[in-house]
Amino acid sequence: MTEYTKELAAWAAKNEYMDIPYQVISMMKKCLLDTLGCATAGSERKEIKNLINGTLDPTETGKASVWFQNTTAPIATALLINGAMNHAVELDDLHKPSKIHAGTVIVPSILTVGALYGISGKELLTSMAVGYEVMLRAAIAIGVDSHRRRGWHGTATCGAFGAAAAIGHIMGLNGLQMANAFGLAGTSTGGLMAYTADGSMSKRYHSGMAAMHGYLAAVSAKAGFTGPTYVFEAPDGGYGHAVSDKYDLEELVKDLSETWHCKDMGHKFYACCGHIHQAIDCAIKIRNENSLRPEDLEAVTVTTYDVAGMSWGFSEPPKNTVEAQFSFPYAVSAALVDGQAFIPQFAPERLTDPVINSLAAKVTVNTDDKFTSLYPKQWASGVEVKAKDQTYYTEVIGAKGDPVNPLSEQEIEDKFRSLSGGRFSNEQQDKMIAVIHNIERSESIAVIENLMRG
Repeated sequence: MTEYTKELAAWAAKNEYMDIPYQVISMMKKCLLDTLGCATAGSERKEIKNLINGTLDPTETGKASVWFQNTTAPIATALLINGAMNHAVELDDLHKPSKIHAGTVIVPSILTVGALYGISGKELLTSMAVGYEVMLRAAIAIGVDSHRRRGWHGTATCGAFGAAAAIGHIMGLNGLQMANAFGLAGTSTGGLMAYTADGSMSKRYHSGMAAMHGYLAAVSAKAGFTGPTYVFEAPDGGYGHAVSDKYDLEELVKDLSETWHCKDMGHKFYACCGHIHQAIDCAIKIRNENSLRPEDLEAVTVTTYDVAGMSWGFSEPPKNTVEAQFSFPYAVSAALVDGQAFIPQFAPERLTDPVINSLAAKVTVNTDDKFTSLYPKQWASGVEVKAKDQTYYTEVIGAKGDPVNPLSEQEIEDKFRSLSGGRFSNEQQDKMIAVIHNIERSESIAVIENLMRG
């Protein structure tokens, strides 16, 4: 039997800062700042407050910081909450080929545990790159399309492997211990797409759950507790055939140290599901170039790839923010009305907006083989807007924030400032940005931890 699990684990355990290419280091800094902005905005959300109220027991003692709560908790609880914060505003980083939001799992894993281990900035970047890469390779190897069609949420299912790799690297696991950690992560991972049926809060839970399970797997393996070291390839219950109808485990180890998938992360510009972003780009372009008013629009047709259209072509008005964030009709209509699709467009008070909902009722979502054939390597959509006097059409391959149309460093900083303004002063924002730009020179990540502690 090919030992994919052990080979990937040995690679994850041995990496040092000098092994990470500059391009990857640069991307990790962008992802770090972007993720912390998302967590800061997410900390204010109702679902996170509910999670904090439900999981923080004042009688428990712990040593890990819960972000923005000025309190500590057991490490697993802190990871659950901190991870969920990152995923609460649907603006976290995204890797197209794996359909994975890596930062929402890996960054809280590293910062929460790394603060307790006193890691340096170089170790932060190293463990972050390792965690990202393992998570992305796991998702690519199991077949993102088949995995999604079977109802799994890849950020949750593959996130536990990435968290185990990142935290295991901080803990100094050797190759065999790391393989055991992967085995334990794989046997405890989960995350179902059922939240699309009612817009429940479980999607936010997924990222924290993955971070928590990755930690438990790593710390258990370090203590000598074993997991299946053939967790990906085992013929009976191996992760590949258990969660996918079409997988290629060779992708776990193909061109290790030569190909770094994590250098191709995208950063969301719109606060909703990434599958809708291409259509939003189209809608905003048509709106802005033609000075269209909502009352002039008679029909809107979105054409996309089958996975996206099959899942998110809802015809009913959204009942909550999550449903709105996964609704083509609502998101595209909000973009046509406001010229933007950021956090305010998905706030509860906007969901009953009569102008947006009237236009959403005129939106039709179709799928086309032209776009389906490009997925998952490229995400593309087209939008046709029929006005009273003319019909407009445009299509986009890779929305703003996609690696083919990336956000600049300045745009990442601007996004961070926009997301964190409710928590951080201008001075604190400047400090966080400066620290992250030069994090490899820091002997300790305490300055980041202190700001996130609130």
